[in-house]
Amino acid sequence: MKKIIVFLFISIFLVECKKKDTPVPTLEPLSYFPVYPGSFWKYLENDTDTVVWNTSSAYVENNFRTRNGRSDPVNVPLLNGKPIYQYNKIEYIANPGDDPYYEPWPILSEQVGFQFEQGWYDPRYPDGQEKLIVAQKTVNPQLDSIIVLKGHWTYYSIENTISYWEYTKNIGLTSHIIIDTVLMDTTYKLKLLDYHINK
Repeated sequence: MKKIIVFLFISIFLVECKKKDTPVPTLEPLSYFPVYPGSFWKYLENDTDTVVWNTSSAYVENNFRTRNGRSDPVNVPLLNGKPIYQYNKIEYIANPGDDPYYEPWPILSEQVGFQFEQGWYDPRYPDGQEKLIVAQKTVNPQLDSIIVLKGHWTYYSIENTISYWEYTKNIGLTSHIIIDTVLMDTTYKLKLLDYHINK
């Protein structure tokens, strides 16, 4: 019996040591959202305000509570303090009747026709989130390659509103506009002024 206990103890000890020696993998950013640590993007918002998006100075180890446990740890950059998993963010899911959990949620995709919501929404109130589609991908070796997302809302007060998000390869988000299609007026503008990619 003592031999079995000693064997179990040694086995557990070796497994724990192996876990500590296993390096945590790093998820590097992808080309249309290159949020490498130490990078920034400076935007002009609505022609008046300046906003700056910053990444963490280094990759940060991150994991999150999933529906069935926890995700494996991975090193990711933080953008404005939030972990970025390549073309995904981590979204808080609070379905009625379930324990809350987190899951990766799309920010963008390189696949034309891919559709997603801007974030999770309570299924009892489904109209609150912007619905996005990858409307266009232009690849041109002489010019900047871009991805354009087109968005809309189904909520009655803003159902005549559309948005456009433009991501440029090796730069990131370069512009975002929201247009009222009834008044034919731009209600929101975000335009890139300056950036630094610390690749």
